[in-house]
Amino acid sequence: MGILCPTCNKLVELVSVEKSKNVTVNTYSCGHKRIIIDIDEKITVEESLKIKVKDEKGKKVLDSKIENQVEHRFSRKPSGGAIQLIFKEGKIVHIHCKVCQNEWKIGDEVPLDQKFSITPTQESIWKITCKKCRRQYSSG
Repeated sequence: MGILCPTCNKLVELVSVEKSKNVTVNTYSCGHKRIIIDIDEKITVEESLKIKVKDEKGKKVLDSKIENQVEHRFSRKPSGGAIQLIFKEGKIVHIHCKVCQNEWKIGDEVPLDQKFSITPTQESIWKITCKKCRRQYSSG
């Protein structure tokens, strides 16, 4: 009884099977060989999403990484400097102006509006102004 060769797809005979540890070599009557390697490793899959946006000159203006319902975003828009925004479950939990090091975290005693002003400009996009250095950014 013949089998199909996985390489040439012809009806052939299995001539030999050689096994050693995790490698099996099947040799077919057509002359082709098939090497099978069994890997016994534990593989984990983590869900994450990375986004990088560049302007027309190729300069990176936005970086974002979403992992475990937390988004770390760096915006360099409109230009110069950068602001770091961290969202957890869709809410801002941390803002950090990388120009003057002004920073707010959700657990701080000081309210957000004393360190940054946030004005919606379009759906899910905000204009953020650092109240320390007066630099303005777009959130996305």
